[in-house]
Amino acid sequence: MPVHGEAAHLVAQGSLMSASGIPEVAQARDGDMLRLVEALQNQGKRVDLLSFSNTSEALRRGVDTHYSGYLVPGMLPGHDDAEERLRGIMHWVNEEKGFGFLTLRSGLGANEVREDVFLHINDFEHADGRSVTNKSFAALKTYQRILEFDAGEQEGKLKALRAREFQPEVE
Repeated sequence: MPVHGEAAHLVAQGSLMSASGIPEVAQARDGDMLRLVEALQNQGKRVDLLSFSNTSEALRRGVDTHYSGYLVPGMLPGHDDAEERLRGIMHWVNEEKGFGFLTLRSGLGANEVREDVFLHINDFEHADGRSVTNKSFAALKTYQRILEFDAGEQEGKLKALRAREFQPEVE
């Protein structure tokens, strides 16, 4: 399948197999991919999508499971030498009290997800340096911003430290 402009990457389990038995990765425009997804699902196939940017909402909703490549550990190039910070998305927030909980992945498996990472407003800073307000902190959940952070423990629980909005490196 030809590669076009803003590419999405798809692995369809058990459907796009090479001669070696390894799933092939298809790249195409979202509209083409959505038609492929629907055709595979109509054949009873499961379709999972791993993408980074510029993937349409329709395609993300059309697949069985969508994974943001930015949230999967080890997926970003150039982080081999440096210790990689964790990345997650806020799934629950108490705007009034200024805290929330993050979801993060440790891999692509169904059980490789944590939803208990605590983040306090005082441990967060905006990437652009503006002041953090309770409203802007709560907006991280609303807009599903990817957060990058270091991890620590507090009272035996995982806590996000030095968190900020993740901004991918542009080459």
